[in-house]
Amino acid sequence: MDHRTAGVAAAALAIAGLLLLAISRPDEREDTATIDDTAPATGLDLPAISSAEWTALPLRPGDWNWRGDPGSGDTHAEFAGTDGENLVHLRCEPGNGDLVLSLANGDIQARAIIVHTETQSRQLAADAGEGSISTRIARDDDLLDAMAFSRGRIAFEVEGGLAFSVPGYPEITRVVEDCR
Repeated sequence: MDHRTAGVAAAALAIAGLLLLAISRPDEREDTATIDDTAPATGLDLPAISSAEWTALPLRPGDWNWRGDPGSGDTHAEFAGTDGENLVHLRCEPGNGDLVLSLANGDIQARAIIVHTETQSRQLAADAGEGSISTRIARDDDLLDAMAFSRGRIAFEVEGGLAFSVPGYPEITRVVEDCR
């Protein structure tokens, strides 16, 4: 066997060994989400889903869409389910720099949303409206970065039992950047 063939064989064995090690190790990311203790208290005590539970929520089928509103200058990232229902709506209001997060909520009169990302989980005070619940997030809040860079998924919990997970797509990052 010449040196080139031996080098290729050694590299292939090393890659196979790393893959085997990665497969045999438990997923360490399950324990990386933590409750952010620096978040302002809302006075609500929702039982948070543990990091293992939120990562196990199945992804809702659907797709993200980004659009701009030429009249107001607002930009929107929306996740609609396969039935066309808008489940998550992120709106950047560049005039005040806030990002508004709204979730479809049916008839539940909730007062809080918990956002779970790869690096943090945070409970946010929210207002229930007709069929939705909304909260404002300041443009410099690090939760927006956690949402934009969460690999694979973001989960949302709403007081009253609603919990779901959506894929983390570039439309989220785009609307966050629009607010900055």
